[in-house]
Amino acid sequence: MTVDKTVSRRSAATRLKSARKFLRPVSWCPDEARGASCRLGLWIKPGAIRGSYYLLLLAMSTDTNSPSSETLEFPNQDCVDDITDNRDDVDYDYEPPIPYDFRHQWADRPVEWALSYAANQIRQFDRGLDFYRNLNPDSIETWVFDVYPELLETLRGDNAVEEFLSRLARHCRMLQAAALLANEVLQVRQGLSSPLTSALALCEEFFPGWLSTIQTQAEWSWQTRLPGPVAELYGKWHASEYTSRHHSDGMVGHSEALSWDFSDEADEERENVTAYLLERDSFPLTIKACTDERLALVVRAPAGTDIAALTRINRTALAVCEREAHRASWDLSFGHGILSLPVLKHEDILLKFRNHAPVIFHFDGKTLLAEYDWNPIAFGHEYIKLAKELNPGTDTARLPPRMMCNLHPTAIRIERICPMLKYAFPGRASVDAAVNIEADDDYVPF
Repeated sequence: MTVDKTVSRRSAATRLKSARKFLRPVSWCPDEARGASCRLGLWIKPGAIRGSYYLLLLAMSTDTNSPSSETLEFPNQDCVDDITDNRDDVDYDYEPPIPYDFRHQWADRPVEWALSYAANQIRQFDRGLDFYRNLNPDSIETWVFDVYPELLETLRGDNAVEEFLSRLARHCRMLQAAALLANEVLQVRQGLSSPLTSALALCEEFFPGWLSTIQTQAEWSWQTRLPGPVAELYGKWHASEYTSRHHSDGMVGHSEALSWDFSDEADEERENVTAYLLERDSFPLTIKACTDERLALVVRAPAGTDIAALTRINRTALAVCEREAHRASWDLSFGHGILSLPVLKHEDILLKFRNHAPVIFHFDGKTLLAEYDWNPIAFGHEYIKLAKELNPGTDTARLPPRMMCNLHPTAIRIERICPMLKYAFPGRASVDAAVNIEADDDYVPF
């Protein structure tokens, strides 16, 4: 007996599950099936097409020229009401999905892939000339292998670690030369050009003759011939000169995020606050979309905290914290003295940030993410070095004014930083609804 049955296109997975015991292959040759799979945007290697997958491809068709329903062919046997009988005896020809392996990205050329990723990271966290002057290959190496530890294993297996580090160091030197030339172009346009005798050798190593050309020839004669890295940095920095037009540009970047709770009581004292270190994999979605950093500090703001003051001025500097008589220490202050922490005590954590120090404040059932200015390569290492060399009680006058500020009377001082082990999201159902995830056992995220 042949059964003709028209099946709607609403859920291909549901149709296959309910009919897989009775479906049999239609009369396709493998070439025709493979051609249909290509039209669907799928790739099937030769010999991998079997059984009911022919019908699955038909059922999942997205061809706009095809009718809204397709006819599936059933075998000549009686149907039973209970299609779950003897399911253990049936081979469904199902292969579970394999977890994604990052090694596939660099399987062929791991050194080139690592260099490309490092270059993209440098481009993403670029902070102007000071960033490139202090560009350290060791810091970029840490960025790469912190995100992809499997890449380090691959390079070690290929005995290619030294090659990668050597080429990364050369790439950083090339970018330093490009940054010097790009800055020289900006200086020439403003009539502020000055000799770069100390950087002449570096520029000549990678871009021979260009420093002299920029300084001595008319701009129109070389403007369109700038080397690629120089032109890229010049274009980015030149455009940034016209982006800061409002007073609000000097404020701390901040966003109100989805409220969530963690197992910590509010600190009663402002000078002895505990912060928690949260890794990016544990960020709520609303916070992950607001920052590129891999880590964030979570602080339950003390009662009476002025939230507006936390984001009023985006200035990072060193400050002297006098906790007791004749006892002072260097603090790193954010927000012009409204938030601080002992700089030497938390040096290791501070150096893990890349372009900002994101702090998640939890208060009154709300969550505020504030990204304070902190770039270890551009200026952070210099701040830490000065904190080690200078005495906070007697050497404050030796600090440039731009690197020094006073703590606010109501400043929040982070004394301890602990790993954040557990947290909870209130209203999880509403979160799932917001991202349109259905509670379905058959849900497959691809």
